[in-house]
Amino acid sequence: MHDVKNIKLKLINEGLHGKLSENEGEYNSPWNIATSFTINMSFTALEISTMLVAYEEEHSTGMDITAVSEEIFRFTNGYPFLVSRICQFINSSGSKWTAEGVQNAVKIVAAEKSVLKDDIFKNMENNNAIYNFMYGLLMGSSNKRVSIFDPIVERCAMFGFIEVDSIGRAGVANKVFEMAMIDYFISKENSAGAVADRVCSGMHNQPIY
Repeated sequence: MHDVKNIKLKLINEGLHGKLSENEGEYNSPWNIATSFTINMSFTALEISTMLVAYEEEHSTGMDITAVSEEIFRFTNGYPFLVSRICQFINSSGSKWTAEGVQNAVKIVAAEKSVLKDDIFKNMENNNAIYNFMYGLLMGSSNKRVSIFDPIVERCAMFGFIEVDSIGRAGVANKVFEMAMIDYFISKENSAGAVADRVCSGMHNQPIY
């Protein structure tokens, strides 16, 4: 995300693309793109299995390719970086190429620091409305329908945080993002609670005049 968002500006600076129009800059998009981008960049479970077939031919792990590919897809929804990172972790850590091995890799990938997650959290912190929307979606009790024409919903979808189905139900784009965001929100609440406790403790210790 960090690299992709600068592509158009780079082309402009190199004289390979015209300057942004007034409308293109209207929402200060991190992608600097105003027109719809409809190409689905995610992998399907079948495409993941095709990559695993090539890996299996070289390494002969004995994995159940269908089961492993479907488990990877279940957690990533085909998000390319996450698919690659989970496979990389299993390969480098010596974990087993099983559904359980995928689940263990997901826990590590969801918890580890990365440029991708830095961008996710930065974009939430830079916009209170986005932060509140995602917090409500993950930590709230409501399950109301949304409109993709809502600027906040549109922005969250543009960032790849959410997907909205045909009847207006919003959900986090994949389970890895969901796990990482929930941990982030809980950590923020714990930190805020600790600060509040210290403030209250300091007030109680103040002399009464």
